[in-house]
Amino acid sequence: MIDETHVAELLPARDDDAGLILLEGTAQVVDAASLTQEDHAGAAVLLTQAELVDRLGTVDRKQERASGEL
Repeated sequence: MIDETHVAELLPARDDDAGLILLEGTAQVVDAASLTQEDHAGAAVLLTQAELVDRLGTVDRKQERASGEL
């Protein structure tokens, strides 16, 4: 089951391509590099950090990093 803890883990991710995935019935947040690893083969990417930020209308993480706020 996906709940607020997954969103809370995904939202502050430094990697815009970090994703909330579903693998063998278990939801988990992983970074983009992990998605290409064999142990995540077949995972369904439900939402990326960038998509979550877009949907919520929160601050763009790339702008924060560029301005040194992170």
